Amino acid sequence: MTTINCSLNCIYQADGMCNLENTTMQSISSNPECIYFQERESGVPSLEFR
Repeated sequence: MTTINCSLNCIYQADGMCNLENTTMQSISSNPECIYFQERESGVPSLEFR
């Protein structure tokens, strides 16, 4: 498992870490730093993967 630091306003970011488990999904990102970036709407908590 790889640890990825993240400070983006992304649904996969929690406590400064990326919590995306499945990196095989295809995504068109609006952020050049991360191809899996999906902006979190204000007031919506991050997704929790366990």
